[in-house]
Amino acid sequence: MLDDKKITKQNIEDKSVQEVMAEATKVCCRCGEELPLSRFRMEIRPNGKKAYRSKCKYCTWLDRREKKLQKKTVTDTFDPNMVILQKRQYKQIKPERILDLSQTGLDIELLGEDEIFVKLLNCKDTWLSYYGRMIRKSKGKYNLLNGITYKRSKDGGLVYSFSKNIFKDGKWQFQQVFIGAERLIVDTFIENPDCVNNTYIWHRGNDKSNLYYKNLYPLTREQNAQVRDHYKRTGDDSEEYIVQVMNDIRYKNKEWSAKRYKADCMWSWLLGL
Repeated sequence: MLDDKKITKQNIEDKSVQEVMAEATKVCCRCGEELPLSRFRMEIRPNGKKAYRSKCKYCTWLDRREKKLQKKTVTDTFDPNMVILQKRQYKQIKPERILDLSQTGLDIELLGEDEIFVKLLNCKDTWLSYYGRMIRKSKGKYNLLNGITYKRSKDGGLVYSFSKNIFKDGKWQFQQVFIGAERLIVDTFIENPDCVNNTYIWHRGNDKSNLYYKNLYPLTREQNAQVRDHYKRTGDDSEEYIVQVMNDIRYKNKEWSAKRYKADCMWSWLLGL
């Protein structure tokens, strides 16, 4: 063991320091095995001296994994008395915003019986469908856009380019913009109770190519991380579970409060927003 095998000047003269250290061993306080010093991490003590840790690298990793699993197990449980304030809701679409495909001259095969193309507000002759497809009218002709894949995104998100009415330099003017399809779908079809903090979008099944509006959930960073970790471990990302995460105070932003949320909802209802 390390205590019995002292490194003396004579030892260093006979062998290199590396050889001496390679022969030295230490007993792990967790598994009880006598292991080479290379299986232990070096740390600097408060007094400035260097020393090897009492647990081997593998046992240290096991302890960290157990603590992480215990923490995840705790966070997967919810308060049975938790009040569900935020529910899954979709925006009502006025009939005049729906594009009549028979008037476009396009031969489009619908991706689902419920697929409709809805005119985007403050955008020039642009319509978006429940499935993330876009139609734009240019020079009197309707075109089904393919969009582009954002190469710098690790998820390869779909991005559309179109003309949007923007207030700039003291006046409203149409300007070409690039916006992700998932963000457009959420803003157009889904009620987002916290647009400021819900900057992440979870795709059901963690499938980034699935852009159907009922499979997208605007979440905070903490909520998205919890749903992602839970899905990786259990394969469950049901709407029931996601709604519980959305309402759990542990995953809310620091400024959130139930009283303020209720007040905001009441004003939105009175104003018809």
